[in-house]
Amino acid sequence: MDTKTKQTLDESHLESLNAIILREIIKYNRNNKTNFNEVHVLNAVTKYNRPPKNKTKATAFNEFYSKDLSELEIKILDLLEEESMTRKEISKALNVELCTISGIIANVFLANEWVEVSKERACRISGNKVEELHITRIGKQALYDSAYIEQGKKLCLG
Repeated sequence: MDTKTKQTLDESHLESLNAIILREIIKYNRNNKTNFNEVHVLNAVTKYNRPPKNKTKATAFNEFYSKDLSELEIKILDLLEEESMTRKEISKALNVELCTISGIIANVFLANEWVEVSKERACRISGNKVEELHITRIGKQALYDSAYIEQGKKLCLG
């Protein structure tokens, strides 16, 4: 059966499947001496089996060390080297969409430990409680490596 087309079940099939699932949950509760609510279990199983909204999310960037930093990534690291900032402050300073900044920070910088959350504070723009980010030693090394690669030099931070 084609899984790309939306499947519909008639009411008799739904009732039959629901009865089977409820019996299994009751049997599970009895055998494991638990008292799970059937509706909560159904919701949890449904959520567990739901496909991710964005299949490209949380991609590993193992090969990232071997490529040069993009211009935007360099600008973000430069800003964070000057002072700790929030994602929204970086977005406003660079005039780049917040979701773009957040994606780079989550998928590249935090994943590679180039930045870390230093503390929570009130954002200077929105006033909401937000995470303040600062560059790590590893992030500074990546920034310096990208700057000196063009000149054929490599600076090592000790």
